[in-house]
Amino acid sequence: MDCRNLVENAANEAPLGKILVKNDLAAGIEVFADPLTASVFFNLVDNAVRYGGKITTIRFSFPGIRR
Repeated sequence: MDCRNLVENAANEAPLGKILVKNDLAAGIEVFADPLTASVFFNLVDNAVRYGGKITTIRFSFPGIRR
């Protein structure tokens, strides 16, 4: 599963309001995992929105790899 796509899909489905999602993951970073991993990414974004207080940005990155 391409992690960049997982983040983009989660950001498109979550109720972000004015919160910005910065997806700094390079295309091609993959995880070999259960298809439910998409739900994990959605829950990360959704929980940040719901319980993050006054957050303005959610950033996804992977050390050492920039797009």
